Amino acid sequence: MIFLYLVPYVFLLLIAIINNRQRGRYTDLLYIILFLFSALRYDVGYDYLSYSNIVENQLTYNMEPIQTLIINLCARTHSVQLFFVVNSLVTIFAIREANRRMSIIPSISLFVFLAWPLFFLRTLSIVRFWTAVSLVYLGISMLRNNKLILYFFLNIIALGFHTSAIICFIFPVLFRIRYSNKINYILLAASIVISLVGSVPQVGTWLEGNIFMDAFNHYIDKQENADGFTKLPYIILIADLIFLKYRREITMIDEKGEMYVNIHNIGCCIMFVLSFNSTLSSRLSLYFLVSSMLLIPLFFSLPNQKKRLWYPYIFISFFMYVFSLTIYNYSLKGYEFLPYRLFFLQ
Repeated sequence: MIFLYLVPYVFLLLIAIINNRQRGRYTDLLYIILFLFSALRYDVGYDYLSYSNIVENQLTYNMEPIQTLIINLCARTHSVQLFFVVNSLVTIFAIREANRRMSIIPSISLFVFLAWPLFFLRTLSIVRFWTAVSLVYLGISMLRNNKLILYFFLNIIALGFHTSAIICFIFPVLFRIRYSNKINYILLAASIVISLVGSVPQVGTWLEGNIFMDAFNHYIDKQENADGFTKLPYIILIADLIFLKYRREITMIDEKGEMYVNIHNIGCCIMFVLSFNSTLSSRLSLYFLVSSMLLIPLFFSLPNQKKRLWYPYIFISFFMYVFSLTIYNYSLKGYEFLPYRLFFLQ
């Protein structure tokens, strides 16, 4: 049933082409499709059966409070699928609201969310984590409008889904501090050098007594080559360099564009500094890298007409290629995302 992955993809591409900024409401239909696609799946994503076992046996000893409540509710209603329905609803709704509030072209932001392998496809595997990421992403829209109380409220809810969300309490600081693009380049270069040195695993000792420590050690102990993250850092680095190069033009289009570029660059730095462990690197950096959903649509409005014509098509073609290649590779391996099955047909 690999074609099921291509149906929403092709449909979104058509919407992105015919849809203008004033008619973003038409993308709501696709959000509904993505929600149903995610909520009604069965044994799709490498953590699906693990979460099913947790729900069936109420193994909440190491769970965050909101997830514990959801699991207990699922156990009382004898509905394992409810766990995935609730998390899918929160994730897709939060992404939809964030893109609607912040993106200059919501349909293109949705296209990036669906096509980039670290985004929608990952929501099918790292369920709790992506629920937290989506809430933090929505919280950025509150920071954009200086609604700090609402931002911290959303961040606290995100913590109830996954403790890693605590890293995003630094976002208000990032939104208030302004620095030159040279600082971004210096930070990026330093992170790459640290990655090449390869002595960073000792940071675990620096975090002793920190609220992160248990989760951090969990990733260190696993030492997974997870999320297919061996080659993606270099692609993300290229994208980050493009964002840095056009930071001034981006800021001319959106006054908060500078902040989005800074946040994405910090995510790229985190990715390289923690590259000794692909799981830890991809997870923590993702809170920052989601800003690419806001940055890429800005290239459709670049002042230079030639750039405005070519860059969007380059981005779209690239995402189409990466998404198609990802699905094809999983079809060859035959696990995690394939075959796609519906829970009510089992």
